[in-house]
Amino acid sequence: MLLLQSIFCLKGNDNRSRYLALAALAYALFVLFSAIFTGNFLVGFLLLLLCTSLLALTTKRRLHDAKQSERLLLIPAVLFFITGLATLFIADNGYYLLILPIISSAFFLSYVSKLTDRQVSYIYGYYGPVDLSSLKESSAPLQNRRIEPTLASQGITNQQFDTITTEVVNESVAQIKPQKDTINTTVTPQNDLGENIRLALFTNKKLQLGVALIAALLLITIIGITIANAIDNKSSKQALESEAQNQEKAGENSHKLIRNEPLPMPDNFTLYLSQHQGVIIHWQADDVENGQLWSQLSTQGDKSCNVINFNKGEDIRTVRVDVENINHYYAAFSPLDSKALIRALAFKGDFSLCGYKFSLKGSQAALSRNNHYGQYIDY
Repeated sequence: MLLLQSIFCLKGNDNRSRYLALAALAYALFVLFSAIFTGNFLVGFLLLLLCTSLLALTTKRRLHDAKQSERLLLIPAVLFFITGLATLFIADNGYYLLILPIISSAFFLSYVSKLTDRQVSYIYGYYGPVDLSSLKESSAPLQNRRIEPTLASQGITNQQFDTITTEVVNESVAQIKPQKDTINTTVTPQNDLGENIRLALFTNKKLQLGVALIAALLLITIIGITIANAIDNKSSKQALESEAQNQEKAGENSHKLIRNEPLPMPDNFTLYLSQHQGVIIHWQADDVENGQLWSQLSTQGDKSCNVINFNKGEDIRTVRVDVENINHYYAAFSPLDSKALIRALAFKGDFSLCGYKFSLKGSQAALSRNNHYGQYIDY
């Protein structure tokens, strides 16, 4: 818990190693978990807020450590938030955008610690109000712990035991002291590579110009890639939508029956033959909503339209009944029933369909005079 408090501490100092570890952790957590929860914007946004806070706080403590202005933390924090937000909207997860905040974060590694107190000791790279000394003590080596005086039972005198204990303690102190001195030693700017690079960058105008050109080129490249991906994604989406519409239209056309060879019958109904040589009966009746009135495939709709009833003989099932132009009814039958249906229309007295009754008086003569329908009548 103390270590977690030090990570989200507003005060204190972070040395280079700790800053590098925490900044890398912020970027890695965002990339990993945003990839896992791709498509869930809310989770990605909350994760981005957490990682941005982690990066901003460790940058602030790094600036304290280097005695620099706290306002500089806005550079990596704002860049990280903006580019991270952009990756959540890009379909292919444009994590390449994160190179901008990563470069800005790496810049703060060039600053050396400006702490001058020789008694300052970093614990896990941190120095501040959160006391981490208990964590350091818990990981101390075994020689610093109490040694029970069990050697006396093996023939060692009290004087010999005191001598052994004194030697162990002295040895422990000798091992600890150099480590503390090493921790407190600060690297001078003259001998620090990062400091020398930063100072050379700020004093060399040509080098500054070169870096600025590289940064501008990198930014233009990233923006270009982002725009190209956005255009490509939009084109792909439009292509998919167009393909889906074409497939939908193709599906509709494959189920749409073409009505050929109209033959008006005496009692105000008309016969058609579909492209599959199935019989279609058309009539005008009451106004209803356009669409499918009955479907044998789904068995949904007006049950009175499921069969055509003749006054004598077997009923014949309809495949579907559609309504067009409010009051135009079209009842379609299977091509397998074409012969039986046309013969029934020729030789029966009447039929009923969808609650409407029709007379077949004079239908035989009308069918016989038409070559397309007459061929089904077997004398």
